[in-house]
Amino acid sequence: MNIVVSSRVSEEFYNAVHEGCNSFPAYYSRLNTTIALGPRLHSVFPDLRKDWRHLVMMHRGRTDTIGLAEYGRSPAPDRPLSKNTRIAEGIAHETGHVFDFRVFGNAEQKAYFSLREDGPFLSAWVADLADLQAHPELYESLDVQFARHMKRGGSGTKETFAETWTNEHGYSSLKHRGINDIRPLWPRCTEVVQDCIQSLG
Repeated sequence: MNIVVSSRVSEEFYNAVHEGCNSFPAYYSRLNTTIALGPRLHSVFPDLRKDWRHLVMMHRGRTDTIGLAEYGRSPAPDRPLSKNTRIAEGIAHETGHVFDFRVFGNAEQKAYFSLREDGPFLSAWVADLADLQAHPELYESLDVQFARHMKRGGSGTKETFAETWTNEHGYSSLKHRGINDIRPLWPRCTEVVQDCIQSLG
């Protein structure tokens, strides 16, 4: 992975990103992904949608770039900027998308592994989601927090793969929401991700 500074960030933030990148297993060396840093995410991606500008991390598959922002803001109005302290978690989650797209998927055909109709992850995701929906009280209690993991049509499967990947590497990008580990809720998906990791040697 290559770290570039798109716009000025503090030395502290740069060093934390560098340290975070070095904390991952050796198979991460096969990634040619660029990690672009900026004070805010839209300083990395100037064309970023306005309703996404509060985010501090994002992966763009078509350019193989992960944007990491030093500061973010709650989507709630009138909230101050806050320092991004979820650096390793962010790298783990966004590189989960990279492995989904470029290592296990087919980037040339713009095909994510997690979206393959004949693939193991999508069938696992459908089965795990059905189990969650079979318990209405549990499903409804998670619906707000896990909304993006439960969406059909692509976003749910990709986010579930990336966060399960994150958990398998010892992190949670949802910890700030009080969610430390989604794997117990997505057991079949977890098995597929574990198989993917084992295949990397």
